[in-house]
Amino acid sequence: MGLRTRKFYKSLQTNFSFEWILFALVFFSVNYIITNELNFVPISLDESKYIQKEGKLLNTNGTIIEYGISNQPLKELIEEDLRTFLGLKTLNFLRYKKWDQFEAVNQDAYILVDIIDLGYLTYVQVLVKFFEKQQDEIQSLQITFESLSITGSLKFSKKMNEQQQVAIKPLTKQKNNFFYLIKSLCMEVKGQLQIENQHNILLNFNNTNQSIGGRNIIRGIFNYETNWSIATAKGKIQQKDEKLINFAISIGSSDSRDSLKLQNVVYLDGEIEAINSIKSGIQQFNDMSIPWILATDNLAIPGSFKVEFHPLYTNQIYDDLYIIKINVKQHLGYFSGFYITKKGDIITFDKLYGVYEINNSRW
Repeated sequence: MGLRTRKFYKSLQTNFSFEWILFALVFFSVNYIITNELNFVPISLDESKYIQKEGKLLNTNGTIIEYGISNQPLKELIEEDLRTFLGLKTLNFLRYKKWDQFEAVNQDAYILVDIIDLGYLTYVQVLVKFFEKQQDEIQSLQITFESLSITGSLKFSKKMNEQQQVAIKPLTKQKNNFFYLIKSLCMEVKGQLQIENQHNILLNFNNTNQSIGGRNIIRGIFNYETNWSIATAKGKIQQKDEKLINFAISIGSSDSRDSLKLQNVVYLDGEIEAINSIKSGIQQFNDMSIPWILATDNLAIPGSFKVEFHPLYTNQIYDDLYIIKINVKQHLGYFSGFYITKKGDIITFDKLYGVYEINNSRW
């Protein structure tokens, strides 16, 4: 009896110690976040600062060495250089975020794939929007696209020196919270996807059906309270000589303290051009029955831009885990409008399919 009592006491003591360690870890994490994350001083960033030199993104204490924008990813992110969380590198995974997003569009459908690694949670999803049949398929699947209802593979590729949208943003005055974006706006995409539903649809992506793809890579240690709104769309447009060229738009901003304002750009046949300042910025629209309008102040000079976004379907990624709250809305739809190039040419586009993403999270 005495032996059993001692074993029970030892077990109770072990469990008690573990619970206290867990409680202490959570307590200090929350206290650290409240002290250092919710009361930080907003910073103002110069969007015209171009990065020109290759090198490391972070120094050994996790601080950004150089920030700004560029048309190629010149900075290497070494995860060993990330700043420590609560003084321990082993806890870095709790703050380090990795988000990979792929788009593929042809004459039949628009596909959006998200692979989101928050360190403590992972989301993998694919959204398929069919154009003609006006139906939506939403499936959760593995990275290889193998599931009970969707099978196949897609290959994304681009030319070596093709311009990309790159932004490096420090999110705190100390420059150890950061947002690193590498966006390939137009890529060649080839492959097949078999959608096994009541219609059993086969989607082909090749050079003959106006297929085009894109990739969005986001890395960083975000502020605990993060808000952003980003719109992206792409497709083939016809020039005056009837030649089809790749065209894409990328608009992004944040009204929050994160200063997560991105440069607004268009991708035009291999080159990126900056859009003039959009007067209203990206707003968090709620009415799905009317078009959402975004426009520059002046509509008659190079860099002018006006677009109507027609939302067709909304997907939400949502989790409420006490101090962690994931709230991402992805509005799928099409964009129609015009852009005046730096040469003064007017580019019009109609039904350019894409996504309007709004993120209001605490993570």
